[in-house]
Amino acid sequence: MRGFGVLAVVSLILAGCQTSGSGGSSATATVVGPAPQLPPSHLRCPKDGTIFATSQGEVRFEDSEGALCKAEARSREINTIYGLLPAPERAQWASSKRHLEEGAKALGELVLQVGKSVSYASIGGLDCQKCMWENTFTVERTERIQIRAGVFDTFVIRWNQASGGFERDVWYWYAPDVGFPVKRAAQIHRGGAGGDVRPYEAKKIVVPNN
Repeated sequence: MRGFGVLAVVSLILAGCQTSGSGGSSATATVVGPAPQLPPSHLRCPKDGTIFATSQGEVRFEDSEGALCKAEARSREINTIYGLLPAPERAQWASSKRHLEEGAKALGELVLQVGKSVSYASIGGLDCQKCMWENTFTVERTERIQIRAGVFDTFVIRWNQASGGFERDVWYWYAPDVGFPVKRAAQIHRGGAGGDVRPYEAKKIVVPNN
């Protein structure tokens, strides 16, 4: 059984720089100093005009709407729900509408504080319209990491997704100052698919001052 297929849309740009590892680790990011004391907050989208680049390309965020973070790359629309759930291009929204609405509601309620979590069940996705997915997002820890784009204080959020014989974890290093995960890693626990979630690390981030 395949994972939520629209992940491939975002992965075209936010593609992996390194292979994923157990526990959400990666060979390139360096943990710098003690865990930062970050105040509780909620997920948001990057400011309009934010530039975000990995080794696979560059996107510019513009006209985000609430939970829907909208970006463009070479005139192609790339959408996510708070940078954690991929959303298809506008023409394909109908096929994943229920999944996206449920995900946006749950993630909007997630408090960015270690130990907090949200769970929800969803049906569908581009690859399997009748599949039932169990989704849990957990704030596992805070980390100050150094990557090519710089040093960032982050909340490490784990997304556990399971359906039938398939289960995987995806880790996001979400930087509140950016409004987007600056790093992603993944691990499949059971089931042979799910390769549409590739690890990445940002190599350049430019956030507007205003």
